Amino acid sequence: MSHEHFQKAISLIRDERMRQITEEGHTLHRDKKQGHENLILAAATYEMDPKDRKEQPDSWPWDFSHWKPSAQEGPKGRIRELEKAGALYMAAKSVMEQKGIDSPLKQAVCEKIDLMAEMIAELLRKEEAYA
Repeated sequence: MSHEHFQKAISLIRDERMRQITEEGHTLHRDKKQGHENLILAAATYEMDPKDRKEQPDSWPWDFSHWKPSAQEGPKGRIRELEKAGALYMAAKSVMEQKGIDSPLKQAVCEKIDLMAEMIAELLRKEEAYA
């Protein structure tokens, strides 16, 4: 994985987080009401390998009208799911920071953000190799 692909992946995750805030109104205040646990569950659901999840996954914490999988659209769709997962992990991290939570769970969430970026970067690299 190249540094360039990783930086692009981090940028995609940050852009998705900004879209969630500006277009969908998922501000820190709203995210605090949702709870970091639900944000983590939602992120983990998007992170899950599409072959291993149901059409309506049991782990999805909210109404299914908000569940928007896209992996069936191919690599770009899977990248989109991982962007959402990374952004949801970022939201959970922000909520935990706001609440003063400094625990192994917060560290795990930070590691998940990096993992989402690594997974996206690998898909971007593969896409580029086949282009």
